[in-house]
Amino acid sequence: MSNPPKRHHVVPQFLLERFAKDGLVELVARDDLSRRITSPVPTALAQNHFYTTETDKGPNTEIETFFAEKVEGPASGALSKLIDGRRALSLPALRERISTLLAFQYVRGESTRRAIVENYRAMFQKLTLIMTP
Repeated sequence: MSNPPKRHHVVPQFLLERFAKDGLVELVARDDLSRRITSPVPTALAQNHFYTTETDKGPNTEIETFFAEKVEGPASGALSKLIDGRRALSLPALRERISTLLAFQYVRGESTRRAIVENYRAMFQKLTLIMTP
């Protein structure tokens, strides 16, 4: 990939656009529900290289590419057909694409990443306790 994506969205832009007014979305802070943040869709819930992994060959953006091509792209089309085209969710292809998006949305983001890292740390600590010298 010659120009790997840099801005990685935890919530896809096509979903944010459906909630936007004049290109802006209003976000609520998880730690303080009274705090609201207004942001343009392209920068809302996006971080530089959030899904980039470091490898022996340098930065790898395959995860972001996977989300864009295999999850978000198909789900965007399915959601448009469902809402704008007024198609039934009982159609298997639409249901599969939207279900896949929802499943990935459930595990994306900073809190899930922290939980996974903490789980690995705890497992590593337990393993070091039971290992023999």
